[in-house]
Amino acid sequence: MSPHPRIRAVLATGVLALGLSLAAPAEAQEVCSGTGPRQPDPDGLLRPTTYCRNLGGYVGPPASFGTGYLHEGRNWFVCQQEFPGLGGPEVGDLRSDWWLWTQGDVAYSDDGRGWFPATKIIGSTSDEPVPGVPMCRAE
Repeated sequence: MSPHPRIRAVLATGVLALGLSLAAPAEAQEVCSGTGPRQPDPDGLLRPTTYCRNLGGYVGPPASFGTGYLHEGRNWFVCQQEFPGLGGPEVGDLRSDWWLWTQGDVAYSDDGRGWFPATKIIGSTSDEPVPGVPMCRAE
């Protein structure tokens, strides 16, 4: 006795989907992309910005908070820089000394401009620069 045609179709679709998912690794998604408004970098030079998806968090000097708060969403970032020994807040197993320059949605001082931890960028990896965001200063 053969299975019902609808069951055969569901099984065939599941096998096909499983085969496709095992056939090739998924393309790596770009963590940050697109061009946003020109904004001043930490040295005051106007530069294009890049959009990244982020968790909410404080903006300010590395390893502290105080200039503003950036809501969760897709926000622009001017550039990034590593501050050895000044890690951002741990998010799960993610740890990093990389920080991104931006402007918070809520400003407490300095127009809300400051450093945002790379650990709060969705898709970032531990102790690595965030792909797609330029460096602030040449080392």
